[in-house]
Amino acid sequence: MMKQQKMEVAFCNGYYKNNLSWTSIIIVQQSLVTIIGILQIGKKLAVLGGVLSALTQSSPIFAGSVYAQLPLDTTTSNSFVTTDPDGSDGDTWTYDDFIATQSGAVSNVTWQGQANPNTGFTIQILTAQPSTPDTIGPSQVVETINVLDNASQIANKNGLFDFHIDLTKPFAMIAGTHYWLTVYSNGPVPWGWGNGKGANNKSISFNRGQAMWLPAPGDRTFSLNYQ
Repeated sequence: MMKQQKMEVAFCNGYYKNNLSWTSIIIVQQSLVTIIGILQIGKKLAVLGGVLSALTQSSPIFAGSVYAQLPLDTTTSNSFVTTDPDGSDGDTWTYDDFIATQSGAVSNVTWQGQANPNTGFTIQILTAQPSTPDTIGPSQVVETINVLDNASQIANKNGLFDFHIDLTKPFAMIAGTHYWLTVYSNGPVPWGWGNGKGANNKSISFNRGQAMWLPAPGDRTFSLNYQ
């Protein structure tokens, strides 16, 4: 009787150990499947993160625009100031006027033009005077933005370059208000500001050498955005 009980206990222990081994294998297999699934999800998230990072770097993200003018084609209008101590007779400031379509605190500015050799830009927004539609005239400066680099320039499909800057201190613009905007490069070589569309199809330029305002056909490309 004792011998039979020992055999039964030994059999049960053997069955338990054998069954435990198979259970352990199944648990390990399930764990490996779970780990592989997590790694695959992590890889997909890493790829997605890289795509989002690239999009963020190449295209600024903002909630809306106070005003925007779309690009027209690959043509440009000169807008540059040389770095010579006394300037150059060829220096030209181009201005485009517009009426803000929305009110908002502008925190991002975009524009298009020729490549900039990392010499920086100056952006200025002024209020426009109804009595002097074809010259700047007596105007109040709303904001001056000094860009010390190439403003994250990236080539676009139009053959020009996209530029943008995020402002650390937003400035207010009011819907229905008439403004002037100028963007010009600060460097030793001429730079062209991309032609745009959607407004009154005209801009103006001031030439240093001629010391006078000159018509600049067409609109310019830019947007003033809020986040």
